[in-house]
Formats: sequence, structure tokens, C-alpha cells
Amino acid sequence: MALFRRFFYRKPPDRLLEITERVYGMLRVTFSCILMALYLIFCDLVNFLTSCDEFALRLNMLVNRAGPYFHVRI
Repeated sequence: MALFRRFFYRKPPDRLLEITERVYGMLRVTFSCILMALYLIFCDLVNFLTSCDEFALRLNMLVNRAGPYFHVRI
């Protein structure tokens, strides 16, 4: 137990807490920026896929309307 007491009950070196707080703050900001970028990419992807579905539906509708005139079947 004396070994643990020697390592864990010591005063930390000067400015160690300040350095760890700065590193933690930078990591927190970086991680939140990465999450925000991933969220925006995901939202853009969802918007793109929904617009592709709408485009495919409209194209399908046009082809079905024009089918009898050009002998096209889908």
C-alpha cells in the first residue's frame, strides 16, 4: 500500500492540470467539429437521395406517358 500511496497521493507537477485541460479542450472541440461535419454530410446525402428518388419517379412518369407514342414499355 505504501507504493500506491507514493504514486497516487502526490501533488501533480506544476502546470500539468493546465496542459491536460488544454488538450482535453482541443480534443473536445475537434471531436464536436468532426461530428458536425459528419451530420452535415449525412443530411446532404439524404437530401440528394430523396431528390434522386423524385427525379426517378418523374422520369418514369414521363416515359410511361410517352410510351404509347414511341412504343416504349417499362
